[in-house]
Amino acid sequence: AFTTPTLVHLGVTKSVLGVVWLAGPLSGIFVQPIVGAASDGCRSPWGRRRPFIAGGGLVACVTLLLFSFAEDIGRLLGD
Repeated sequence: AFTTPTLVHLGVTKSVLGVVWLAGPLSGIFVQPIVGAASDGCRSPWGRRRPFIAGGGLVACVTLLLFSFAEDIGRLLGD
């Protein structure tokens, strides 16, 4: 709910917001079949899906944490 105002505050123009919101579904078109094929062949003691669910959850947590510090990270990188 607060993503669009946050992105506008960070300097993303309103004309680019549509492209930003389109990036997720477009990446899903390519990533989901690859992850699905990899999980189909997984022979983990946790099962076929659980390692990918755990890994995806961990990546989501880290990226959401980084997103909350996006302004500070941008400043540190010279933006």
